[in-house]
Amino acid sequence: MMKLTKFGLALLATGLLASSAAFAQAKYIWIDNQGVKQFSDTPPPGDIPEKNIVKQPRRAAQLPRADTAQSSDAAPADSTNPAPTTAEKEADYKKRKAEQAEKDKKTADDTKQKQAKAENCARARQNLDTLNSGVRMKATDKDGQPAYMTDDQRAQETARAQQTINDNCN
Repeated sequence: MMKLTKFGLALLATGLLASSAAFAQAKYIWIDNQGVKQFSDTPPPGDIPEKNIVKQPRRAAQLPRADTAQSSDAAPADSTNPAPTTAEKEADYKKRKAEQAEKDKKTADDTKQKQAKAENCARARQNLDTLNSGVRMKATDKDGQPAYMTDDQRAQETARAQQTINDNCN
């Protein structure tokens, strides 16, 4: 009895394999241009109208026809760019990295420049406030000795401080 069971299992397995192979093959039936019925496991040629295709698998709409498959395979290779090589990817990465570094440097330079302008603005405003306060101020003369500022010197320093404010304060 044990031998019969093993034989039955082997027979069943063989039958399943054979039937799955039969189901896996696509069966096409169409009538060609001469009116002859054709049977094939490949799609019919592209010149056969859809109305002459008698039978095709359910997923046949996804499969290309026999003669159009060759022409469509050649077209994408010519019309599209091939995938970039590792060297091209590396060069592109380095280029992007250099551009980002340049952008970061420019941003840092702009930030430093804005900070310097803000500091210059604050000093110029403080200097202008001091000049306009009326307090006597000392400056060095031609000989390097401290001396009180004259009204003309005060006016010149006030104009210079005002110009600095105009240039650095927004």
